[in-house]
Amino acid sequence: MQTNVQTDPYFVTFTELKWGFRAAWKLMASYYAKFNDQHKVFNILNIICRWAPPSENNTLAYINTVVKLSGIGDLHSLPNPEVNGEEVARVIAAMVCVENGIKMEQVPMDDLWAGYQEAWPHPNPLLKERE
Repeated sequence: MQTNVQTDPYFVTFTELKWGFRAAWKLMASYYAKFNDQHKVFNILNIICRWAPPSENNTLAYINTVVKLSGIGDLHSLPNPEVNGEEVARVIAAMVCVENGIKMEQVPMDDLWAGYQEAWPHPNPLLKERE
């Protein structure tokens, strides 16, 4: 859930981390669908170019950091996050590190996966494996 008061017109704040992660999962699913419609590959290169465009960011540095932290190549085709979230979880976690200046071990993975469950509350074998 979003907080009642939004103090920054450019960034949304949430009442709990899991809701922010839910938004990240839904955003990744929308990128997956949009890229497929545009005949583009859902990969780190295209995700970061969309999320942090070169006109506003050092996109190449962002891509390189996400590749290094996630251990996934920038051109590697990622699966639909709703169906298989393991690799996308690593990408989201790496993006959290870039955005917040933290290390991978500091990313609250329990909240990340709680956000996944909120995004797609149907029974999911991926989540059962994590329990």
